[in-house]
Amino acid sequence: YRLAGRPAEINLGRYPQMCLADARKRRDVLLMGILDGKSPAEQRKAEQHAEMRGTTVETFAERWLTQQVSRKREDLGPIRRYLKREIYPLIGKKPLASVEKKELREIIFAKVDAGHEQAALALRNILHRVWEYAVECEITEKSPAVVIPKAKYVAEVSSRSRALKEAEIKAFLRGLDAAKLRDYLKDALSLILLTLVRKSELRLARK
Repeated sequence: YRLAGRPAEINLGRYPQMCLADARKRRDVLLMGILDGKSPAEQRKAEQHAEMRGTTVETFAERWLTQQVSRKREDLGPIRRYLKREIYPLIGKKPLASVEKKELREIIFAKVDAGHEQAALALRNILHRVWEYAVECEITEKSPAVVIPKAKYVAEVSSRSRALKEAEIKAFLRGLDAAKLRDYLKDALSLILLTLVRKSELRLARK
């Protein structure tokens, strides 16, 4: 084809994945765009962008987990549980670009109303990071600053600086010794107390 007087070529697809009839249809569609002054590359980009705009919250959030979160942490379990329990059942099947601020606020503040402020804050932060990445990927133009409430309006971050008193540690160890648990679970709980590692960190520990 020629565009602006310059000859160029384009690959319509691979055979046999694309049959001759489909290749001809694809050619005709691209030709109409060329006659309007649009390059096939621009047309493909527009088509891909339109497809991405229809990406659901669940599909994109899983992509965010795989492409972004997994690069920084090994255990995706806590984040995935929030997504599967609190977010996917309500808006998982909706195109991300169509989700409204009201829907996100309802998810977050339902936790606040139930008295689980820290869980609400965790949900808020997950949604903010998903939407931030969606803007970067041009899935939506709705900035997280616009559709997601600020953290200070959800809850204050609770301090985890309190240390167990000696009496509490003794009570924990006595209760653990008397508990009807398997030995490996008792060992794991003792290690958590002695090393102060997170449960997820202990689960991923290797020799």
